[in-house]
Amino acid sequence: MAGFDATRTQPPAHREPAHPAPARHPAAPPPPAGANLPRWCVALGMAILVLAAAGCNRQQNALGRDSTATGNEAAADYYQAADASLGHTEVEVRLFDRTLEMPASLPQGHVTFVVVNDGAEAHGFEIEGRGLEAALEQPLPPGGTGELQVDLAAGTYHVYCPLDDHRRQGMEHRLEVVR
Repeated sequence: MAGFDATRTQPPAHREPAHPAPARHPAAPPPPAGANLPRWCVALGMAILVLAAAGCNRQQNALGRDSTATGNEAAADYYQAADASLGHTEVEVRLFDRTLEMPASLPQGHVTFVVVNDGAEAHGFEIEGRGLEAALEQPLPPGGTGELQVDLAAGTYHVYCPLDDHRRQGMEHRLEVVR
């Protein structure tokens, strides 16, 4: 065989690669996985992170309620908005002594009011407007929860506590229902 020397005991001479690797300090750790990604991949990943972060702190949710929502509130608002796009909206109403909290406006369609009594006394829930008058069947005791389902057309409605003089004391809310 030409070029083969069986008597040779020395290993063949080491050849340098055409493009040598950059010199590294012997104590330096190895480069992290993916360190050789193209720059466009890194830029794309950064852009996705920036857009995701920007969407997480939106000040007004899809129901039109101003909020710096916590994780649970944001999830609840997301599902309410998703239901609204299908023609059904679930709305949380919180009753306190002498006040109530709920959105100022809602989309028209089928609405389920989930009413929570956070007050120290019993409260009711009633909605009137555009020929509709609907109320919870029973007053809610402190800590109680009830649901009221109604179909709302676009227009103005009045929501209030019908017990005693609670409405006159501030447990009243004007609700705008929009197309």
